[in-house]
Amino acid sequence: MWKIIALCITITGLAADNVTNVKASYENYKVFRIHPRTYMQLEVLQDLKNSNEFSYWQEPTEIYKEVDIMIPPHKLTHFYEIVNNYKMFHRLQIRNVQELINNTISQNQSQNFDFNSYHALEKIYDNLDELAKKYPGQVQVIVGGTTYEGREIKGVKVSISNQTRPGIFIEGGIHAREWISPATVMYILHQLLFSNDTDVRYIADNHNWFIFPIFNPDGYVYSFTKDRLWTKNRKPSSSFCIGSNLNRNWDFQWNTTGVSNDPCTEDYPGSKAFSEIETESMSHYMRSSHFYAYISFHSYGQQLLYSCSYLNIPHYVILFQINLIAIETLQKKYNTQYETGCINKFQQLSGLSTNYVANVVRTPIVYLYKLHDKSEYGFLLPPKQIIPTGKKTLDFFIAMCNETLFLLQQLLKIFLYRDIMWKLTVLSTIVIIITAQKATYDNYKVFRITPTTQKHITLLRELTKFRDRFIFWEAPVWVNMTLNLMIVPNYLPQFYEVITEIGAPYYINIENVQTLIDQTMPRYKSTFDFKSYHSLEIIYNNMDDLAKRYPNKVKIIVGGKTYEKRQIKGVQVSFKANNPGIFLEGGIHAREWISPATVMYILHELLTSNNSDIRNLADSHEWYIFPLFNPDGYVYTHKMDRLWRKNRKPQNLFCVGTDLNRNWNYKWNTTGVSKNPCFNSYPGTKPFSEIETKSLSKYIQSISNKFYAYISFHSFKQLLMFPYGYTKAHLDNYDELYAIGLKAIAVLKKKYGTEYRIGNIAETIYLASGTTTDYIKGTYNKHIVYIYELRDRGDYGFLLPPDQIIPTGVETLDSLVTIFKEIPMYQKYVRNDL
Repeated sequence: MWKIIALCITITGLAADNVTNVKASYENYKVFRIHPRTYMQLEVLQDLKNSNEFSYWQEPTEIYKEVDIMIPPHKLTHFYEIVNNYKMFHRLQIRNVQELINNTISQNQSQNFDFNSYHALEKIYDNLDELAKKYPGQVQVIVGGTTYEGREIKGVKVSISNQTRPGIFIEGGIHAREWISPATVMYILHQLLFSNDTDVRYIADNHNWFIFPIFNPDGYVYSFTKDRLWTKNRKPSSSFCIGSNLNRNWDFQWNTTGVSNDPCTEDYPGSKAFSEIETESMSHYMRSSHFYAYISFHSYGQQLLYSCSYLNIPHYVILFQINLIAIETLQKKYNTQYETGCINKFQQLSGLSTNYVANVVRTPIVYLYKLHDKSEYGFLLPPKQIIPTGKKTLDFFIAMCNETLFLLQQLLKIFLYRDIMWKLTVLSTIVIIITAQKATYDNYKVFRITPTTQKHITLLRELTKFRDRFIFWEAPVWVNMTLNLMIVPNYLPQFYEVITEIGAPYYINIENVQTLIDQTMPRYKSTFDFKSYHSLEIIYNNMDDLAKRYPNKVKIIVGGKTYEKRQIKGVQVSFKANNPGIFLEGGIHAREWISPATVMYILHELLTSNNSDIRNLADSHEWYIFPLFNPDGYVYTHKMDRLWRKNRKPQNLFCVGTDLNRNWNYKWNTTGVSKNPCFNSYPGTKPFSEIETKSLSKYIQSISNKFYAYISFHSFKQLLMFPYGYTKAHLDNYDELYAIGLKAIAVLKKKYGTEYRIGNIAETIYLASGTTTDYIKGTYNKHIVYIYELRDRGDYGFLLPPDQIIPTGVETLDSLVTIFKEIPMYQKYVRNDL
């Protein structure tokens, strides 16, 4: 019993603070802006945040992204010690926080509601009531929910026309200290009712509006009466701490990222999803209302953001266009720079109202709008900026509605009836938007980096997170393994700073990637040769020509089909009946042009060479030869993006393609893959999710008793490898494959001095699961399975000049001759595998 009494006393003590006259003061508190330029600096700032020593206005999430920190006077010396010790670039943003607070609180407020000052909750609610009385046929007061302290969460429904109209929901003030949010929402409400501007009247008259200026009334009142910088609600969350962050408490991916389990912190998400009466009651109201758009207003940062988690739903395609139009409008009219993109692009967060509305309520258009400013005032924007902020925000609504009204009417039908055919149409539109422009790599540079310590590897792996700036041509895996890293031109200064911090040796390997691309692009030719790379059409035509020229030896085979309805075409070459088979696979990765070129060279030599060793190899085997396992991707590298790797099936609104060499049904998705569908190593949604791998696997199964050897060609690195990729363990006939491979790489070096390394995939290059070769060996127990990573070591990388096609083909075929000469107990392999 005494414990309960003590707890009551504690909570009473906490609550008593609400009725005392003590008001939080921020006299001589300062706000600094810091630019973390190294991972060490970022880590220090993150550790400080976790320790709750300083108050963060903008959190440390990545290097080069500004961090705003408020420092109390008694910790100023300690702060300076930290930034000086770690050489952090910083500048004083706000000299005295209390001075700004005083400036945002009007001393002589008008009796009438206006936009010259910020207003208390009572005055805002009174104004809503007055508007409902003044416009009884158009404005209706609505109560969406209740608060811990018993207040109503009051809003208005505005319907200018009595006809059925699509709805827009506006949310403000979920974070108490962001006063510009409810002020802006109220400004928009007044303009919808009073403005004579034709554009405003158009959007006002053609929509129903559900407008809630303050989702967090208790916190808002507290920010007026006790603590101007309070952000949470006011329900006690522990014996010593009050409040939960209402914008982390919604029941979608609750408590998964961007939150703290410490109830005293500002990002505490509550004890469970919808633990707070405010969010629970508002969620019930939302699910009962009909609206196609939801806009949540916050400050500060000048960002127009949308939820990333729902982007696999096709009808969200219009978010692209709305963003572009809105940002362009604000920039042109006001010269105001806004950032745009997924919420999680800027900060990893969970339990947000916007994510809940997008994914649970299933509202098509959802935005999180961070208002003024960028940094000068932060949460303490002066009242004189209410009207300018409101005007800009209203222009956003005009741009959004004018641009999309017709599409929105269609989307409303989807929202109500889930029209599947429209979804497919929109999905096609997405692909067109994503792929409409040809990629250029002008002034992109490739750096050769040699990590000499495990620390180098760890730091380089961090860079893989920034694939919009730093594109690895090889993954950072092994110490002393050289890497090629392509840098987007705008991020060169960043790269130089980062690589200096990392400390790994580096130099420029390719000065201008586009120059190399231009040199490798084929000149149009009607005849097939090995002096240039060729399009899919010319390669397929050449195989048809060979079948016509050698009708008794060459037969066209179709091993599968593609997402874009192309055939995966190959040839079967037979010199004698009942020969044991060899399967050659090329071009599963689209950008590796030397792979299909080499396979085609081998095919031609098997048919035409007079060399006795080649003739013996050719005549003693049945050949199943597929130069291109990935026709769609290969075509795309010729027409749109020379460095494309995957197939071309869309995965969501923003990401196209699956790595076909990670999609096979053997140890699928166990290692060496990315769950991010935008990444090059994305393995698909399930094994054989891609029509290319699924159809090819059926063909391979149909001839699985006809071949005993499988050779897969890739580039680049000059490696001769064998399974497995999913494990470093030396399984099956590891020793025999290694011994044969040693003789093969000696032959590869003999003619041109080309040096190869030998080993299993996992140990030689990297761990990789779901590969064709692991599948062939693991499923069919084929003894002879090799993977070539062809020329070169990285001087040209994927952009090997066409004058190297013939030398590559010559040395590769010589090595194949050696492999099949050196197979020990040859008849045993043939007998066991067929």
